[in-house]
Amino acid sequence: MYVCKFSNGLYSMSPLFTFGKDSIEGILTKNINKAKLFTELDTLDRSASIDLDRCKSIKGCTYKAVEVEIIEKEEF
Repeated sequence: MYVCKFSNGLYSMSPLFTFGKDSIEGILTKNINKAKLFTELDTLDRSASIDLDRCKSIKGCTYKAVEVEIIEKEEF
């Protein structure tokens, strides 16, 4: 799995959290736990290109795919 991280430290945000307190412009976040997950790098590239065109907060930024691992933790 991957998340998209922009050079200013923001991440593409999961649609589940777009109107929460961590939302920036409705599609970005500083919180990696609320970042949008991608399974394909091509999809991440397309999404990042769209975000770069739409968002003032990341104008002029670059981005990179950051590989993440999801760990299920059981609480007792």
